Amino acid sequence: LDSRTFVGIYLGATGNHQGTVKVFDIKTGVVKKIRQFTALSMPQSVIRAIDRWGKTAKREDLANRLEFLNRNKQEYA
Repeated sequence: LDSRTFVGIYLGATGNHQGTVKVFDIKTGVVKKIRQFTALSMPQSVIRAIDRWGKTAKREDLANRLEFLNRNKQEYA
């Protein structure tokens, strides 16, 4: 039986009446909507994990950018 507990970062309320909040799951990188959570102090390991996610996202943004090249695959001046 898998545990439904995960380590995440609170992102904010969804705005519905049930009190659902958005949480970034550190292991999977998925934003999940949950109704119950326990707030804990943030250990250094969580800070490092979030830093890794940010650096990975930045690399992906730079790698997936749109480039306009001429037929010789050179950038336009």
